[in-house]
Amino acid sequence: MLFIPSDDKEYDNVYFVSSHGKGYKQEFAYAQRLHEVNGHAVPYEPYPEM
Repeated sequence: MLFIPSDDKEYDNVYFVSSHGKGYKQEFAYAQRLHEVNGHAVPYEPYPEM
């Protein structure tokens, strides 16, 4: 699940959380690396079925 935290004011990163509850941050500036994070994880919510 992708999200942008409310405290991210630069809007140059995308955060996501896996179905296993692990949070990640993808940078788009500078080194463009993927980081595992703990501070911004939100609960995973599966995509609703139609």
